[in-house]
Amino acid sequence: MSNDLIEELAKEGDILKNKILPALLLILAVGILFPGSFSMVYGFNTEWTVVVDGAVNATLSVNAIAAMPSSTVYGTIYCYGVYIESGNWVGVNLPTLLAQIGYYGQPDSVDFAAQDGYQVTISGDYAIRTDVIIAYQLDGQDLSETLRLVVPGENGAVWIAMITEITVHGDQTAECTVTFLTNPSTVGSINFGGKTYTSGQTDQYGESGFTAQANAPSGWTLDHWLTTGGLTFVNSNTVAISSSGTLEAVFTQFPIELTGITVTNGGSSYTTPTILLIGGGGSGATATAHVSNGVIYAITLANPGSGYSSPPAVIIRDPSPRAKGATATVNYASPLSIVQNLSQQKNLATIVPERSSSHYKWQQKPHGRIK
Repeated sequence: MSNDLIEELAKEGDILKNKILPALLLILAVGILFPGSFSMVYGFNTEWTVVVDGAVNATLSVNAIAAMPSSTVYGTIYCYGVYIESGNWVGVNLPTLLAQIGYYGQPDSVDFAAQDGYQVTISGDYAIRTDVIIAYQLDGQDLSETLRLVVPGENGAVWIAMITEITVHGDQTAECTVTFLTNPSTVGSINFGGKTYTSGQTDQYGESGFTAQANAPSGWTLDHWLTTGGLTFVNSNTVAISSSGTLEAVFTQFPIELTGITVTNGGSSYTTPTILLIGGGGSGATATAHVSNGVIYAITLANPGSGYSSPPAVIIRDPSPRAKGATATVNYASPLSIVQNLSQQKNLATIVPERSSSHYKWQQKPHGRIK
């Protein structure tokens, strides 16, 4: 055998050793890590289940996961620079899945295990990303690997498939139902956690920091707060949430000042009418009617009384059975519209959590001097 032939065979051997064999090994590794990546057109196994353990426990069927609120994320799988698959992945993002089974907040980390024993761990920062999903479809077709973790921008080795177990690490944040009430129920609203609630509305909140603000309409002001259940004031403006409960803003009206009475219809056949001022929450107001030719042309407010929160009704009585038709309304001065804002300590309730080992305790953090 000539030296030239031997050298040529040696070169081909190097090519096989340095290029072809690594490529074959990479393809084999991709097939192991991503079963079904090259052919994902047939339906998933509807009997597949995933065990969730650690800080929360549940067993979920793939059908139960598919019934949860879904997210669609575009992503591409690259395995160490080699393109594998891309498209619109449909599944459930991790925050939604965890909330569906009673885990709220950010975990420390989450482990995923595949049917063949392969495992992946993601950090808590990734676990709360809404674009990190457990996918069951790609471009509208069920995945042959049934379930795959989709982590856009990460190497394909993280995109674990055929998931059978999810382990959540880290204490969960308790989820509490907060019912918002105003008294009277038709007056005002409450700002809480960046949202505005009217009386009777409810929402879910965990143990975190929130500011409550009472919104009083013109002529009203917050009188005091009331709480029930696991919502308690630890001082005059700090609320602790340990379980579900109610937060109620009790409003009171500012007294109005009666300033006069306007006759809207003088009527006819009046002789010696008597004026009664009824309702409005106050007392002591009196008035006198002035009559000309049977017509009430004016009513004088003799005494404005006190304690009125709304204008009283004007009742006109006369001894003559023929008297009829006269009507009048009370004029009043209303206080300026009150603007409820964060500087008014009476309207504030701030929740300040302090993490302590495996639970939350509550730390007072006042906003300055309380009047």
